[in-house]
Amino acid sequence: SGHVAAASLWAGLRAMAEDVEDASAAGVVSLEVRARMWASMFWTMDQARQLVSDMVRISTSSVYVGSNPTEMALRDLHATCASMEALREAAQAAGRVYLGMPAASVFFA
Repeated sequence: SGHVAAASLWAGLRAMAEDVEDASAAGVVSLEVRARMWASMFWTMDQARQLVSDMVRISTSSVYVGSNPTEMALRDLHATCASMEALREAAQAAGRVYLGMPAASVFFA
């Protein structure tokens, strides 16, 4: 269900945030931790966008009413995702780190 998927995404973000906080407190945020941060953030964003889009797809036409919470969630999530696309290169750099390649990104400098 959507609730279980959302809870799972939230748990993954919390775990990633704890790893980043622990590394930061220790004084060194490694490439691997930064890669997990960027990859987790974009994967969660993409999954959330898909979940909300699927919810709208199976909804009735009432979802398109301006004050419907489902329509508002779709609009807000897509607006947030659109603003993050400029940073998509960081997720690609995270993939390079996972593959043992140089990140080649200002986000990993």
